[in-house]
Amino acid sequence: MLNTLTLIAATMLGGDLIPTRLGSFWKFRMDGEKESTWKLSPLPDGKITLVDWSDEGDTPWENMKWVVVEGGEASHFSIMEGDSPRFIIKNTGDEIRMYRHEFGTWYVIDWVIRTDDFQEGRSFRTPRAYAGCGFWTELVSCTVKSEKVLLPAGEFHAFRFDSDLQSLWIVPGIGIVKMTNGHSTFELSEWGVPKGGR
Repeated sequence: MLNTLTLIAATMLGGDLIPTRLGSFWKFRMDGEKESTWKLSPLPDGKITLVDWSDEGDTPWENMKWVVVEGGEASHFSIMEGDSPRFIIKNTGDEIRMYRHEFGTWYVIDWVIRTDDFQEGRSFRTPRAYAGCGFWTELVSCTVKSEKVLLPAGEFHAFRFDSDLQSLWIVPGIGIVKMTNGHSTFELSEWGVPKGGR
């Protein structure tokens, strides 16, 4: 099963790890009770500022860069919005970057997951930005394992990504099916991807 899961993940990363078709939706049960719906929408027409990670520099400030994105020019960006949380997804084929909404039009880097990271027992470091007096970034250790997860939407074989503050369960072709941050847990109850288009 592990080899099959790894193969599926590797072949589906070209836009299908987390679906990018506008109108895709995920319904989650938050903490076993409240329903929360996330949907993929186009970026707003205005500008959005991403606090991103750069491989250059040795300190948090040197490793940080600001990227200004305009909705009409960003075909590989989608905004995943719902009651809570709110993300921008950047899917470039060989990696997925997730930026969480911080305030206003600002989104900060939260996860970078690459094709090679979908392996049982793998450890890697993912960048994360924090808001304080300004912003700063750091590399956070993450571990990976594959496991069955039973959710309101059914039973899935998922890859579980654990960091110090949160965990994600991802099923290739469906996307995030479960997420916990130590305070709240979101479990998939329904999902759908429209036919045709992006």
